[in-house]
Amino acid sequence: MQKKIVLALFVMVTTFGIYFAVKINSVPTITYFPLEYGTSFVDAKTTLERTNEDGSKASYSINWDVTSKTEEVLYLRQDVSLLFGNGQVLGMRSQWKEDADTIHFSENIKEENELKWESITFHYGEIHKNEDSIRSIQKLSQDTMFVIKENNAFNSFHKPETTNQANSIAKLDTLTQKKLLAHWQDLLFHFHLDINDYYSIPLTDLYEYQAKAFPSFDKRSSDRIMGQLWEGIYKNYIIPYIGSKEKLEGYIPLILIEKEGNHLLVLFEMNGQKEKLIQKIR
Repeated sequence: MQKKIVLALFVMVTTFGIYFAVKINSVPTITYFPLEYGTSFVDAKTTLERTNEDGSKASYSINWDVTSKTEEVLYLRQDVSLLFGNGQVLGMRSQWKEDADTIHFSENIKEENELKWESITFHYGEIHKNEDSIRSIQKLSQDTMFVIKENNAFNSFHKPETTNQANSIAKLDTLTQKKLLAHWQDLLFHFHLDINDYYSIPLTDLYEYQAKAFPSFDKRSSDRIMGQLWEGIYKNYIIPYIGSKEKLEGYIPLILIEKEGNHLLVLFEMNGQKEKLIQKIR
């Protein structure tokens, strides 16, 4: 396999932005192959946790952790994860290994703002039974964490335990949703699309379709569409930007599934460049 490892990597984290500087000889490719239902993941998790307890009132740190393990060693293992804060992209990470069953990576990020943190990860495995038979397995995991200021100090939680926390979640959700709806409406207008022709799914909500089918499709077809969708997201949304030296400026992509079921679209904007990916699904 002509897939070489990343030679150098450093990440510099700034408030509400992440700079990536990555030297890459070549990159692994997530490729959808017919799914192998006889092999599965025994573990697949994305975890967001606030890590610093030093009493700082000006900033805080979170740990973004991704781990997965398959039932057996596979020809190729790869996990790719996306991180968002109040709807804005804050990070992209990917790790791959040959002849492995386990992937794990972790990163600490410093921040100064109240945020709704969201991360979604696509866990992937490639199985080569012989030269003529290649299969794949896949799984999604995600996590959401809220960081707010209470009594002039940062507090974090995944689910509200008090009325104040519930109100803070509502505030962050409203702020995030307002920005995202305005952004997506701008993309729809730019590409001359009628939202009534599509089922709309934010990329961070794809996790919900791991256990249920996409509208108008059965579960097996949905699994195929999901794998092909992440192949396209990886090649066209992640790879072009994960090695960028520029600050990433963009929002959660919007998935549009045509109600007639012939194709889907992925709409996003990154660093001022509006993009529309098209994928046939029948």
